[in-house]
Amino acid sequence: MEFNSYLLISMLVGFNILTVLLIVCYLSNINLKEFDPQTIKIAGGIFAIGVIIFNYFHLYKNRDHICKQYDDLSGQRRIKGMVIFWFYALLSIALLFIVGVNLSR
Repeated sequence: MEFNSYLLISMLVGFNILTVLLIVCYLSNINLKEFDPQTIKIAGGIFAIGVIIFNYFHLYKNRDHICKQYDDLSGQRRIKGMVIFWFYALLSIALLFIVGVNLSR
């Protein structure tokens, strides 16, 4: 279960960073379609691997400490945390697609 959570968080962090990069490209008048598709695939792969490695050392290796920290939460606090997490997840995905569709050229 921790590994699935780690991958989900890595994906959401990647989505958030890509959303910010799309906004920066739009504001800087950088046309992403001018780049070679092969270069974009390589850069995307390097980016994804970088996010996964960073989260591995930051989250996955410390999973026992993180789990202990949140084991003592009350049922109501745990439910509130899950609602906030899923709101964050859905908002991250929605913003990536909204920004990607409207700001990419």
